[in-house]
Parts: sequence; C-alpha cells; structure tokens
Amino acid sequence: MGEHKLEGMSDFLQSPPELPDTWGSDRTLREALRFYLGDELFGHAEPELAHLGRVVVAPDTLELAMRAESEPPRHIPYTTWGERIDDIVVSDAWLDLGRIGVEAGVTALPYENSIFDERARLVWAGILSLWGPSSALASCPIAMTDGAARTLLEHGGPNELSVVDRLTTRDHGRAWTSGQWMTETAGGPTSLGPAR
Repeated sequence: MGEHKLEGMSDFLQSPPELPDTWGSDRTLREALRFYLGDELFGHAEPELAHLGRVVVAPDTLELAMRAESEPPRHIPYTTWGERIDDIVVSDAWLDLGRIGVEAGVTALPYENSIFDERARLVWAGILSLWGPSSALASCPIAMTDGAARTLLEHGGPNELSVVDRLTTRDHGRAWTSGQWMTETAGGPTSLGPAR
C-alpha cells in the first residue's frame, strides 16, 4: 500500500509564494509618505526606502528570518564549572537581521542631521514598516533603543553622549541595543554587533 502512487500526482510540484517588493507593493505607505513629506523630501527618501523594500523580501533575508524564528534565544544560567553567568544566546540569523535594521537607520535616522529635519520620524516610520515584518522581532529592542537614546538626550548629561552615539549609529560594529529595566532586569547596553 505504501508503494502505491496516486495516478497523475507524481509530477505535481507546488511553487512557494513569492513576496512582492514591500515598498513597490505598498501604495498606501508610499502615498502617505509623499503627502506628509512633500514631493522634494519624498524624492530624497524614496531611493533608500525602495532599496530596503527589496532587501527585506530577498531570499537571503527571508531565510534569515525563518532561521531566527526557529532558533529562539536560549538562557545559559551557568558555565560548565558552575559559575552563574545568566547569558542569553541568540541566533546568528537574528543578529544579521538586526544588522540590516541598524544599517537601514532604524535607530539612527531620527537623530541624524539630515534634510528630513523634523520630518525624519516619518521616514523612520516607513523604514520600520518595511523592515519590521522580516526582522524576527529584532524591531522590539530597536524600539527600546530609540526610547533609551531619547531619554538620555532629554535627561542625561554630557557623559551620556558617547552612549547615545552608540545607540544611534548605523555602524553595525559599534551599535548597541538597549533593554528596558521593567522587563529586562539585566537591561542596559547590549550589542547587536560584534562582541565588545
């Protein structure tokens, strides 16, 4: 019985769905940004957003997202010799997705001296809208990082500016993310980049 083939089914192969370019296929996002930015600023933002719209649905990026989702973070409470370390090990795919976000400016753009000025948050919202669904929730600590940077700028002093610089950089090798003290009691600067 196990060797019996259904007649006509041996040649059936189903193609996986192909996701469209998220910028090109999201007319509502494009039109909203054009309306709120105006034609000139929209013209400056569009090439970067169009590029990101292609990157986030590229096969390599989607493979990273699938791997990151299937390799959840692991808590390592102790070393082999019993020393308490409470380390969290995350998928390298998740770190790569974070790199894509950092380089796209998900924490940097609102803090950069750019042509967008007070409308930078609108372009930033477009970046998050495009990148977030493919980020395997790397967008969550990025949002917390933005909050930490804003808090330090509003309530910190000159000593915190070097921290803000690392929280708001597009340089993946220098980038830090920030946890929240209420939900991540060991929060504070951590690295989405190489070991520091």
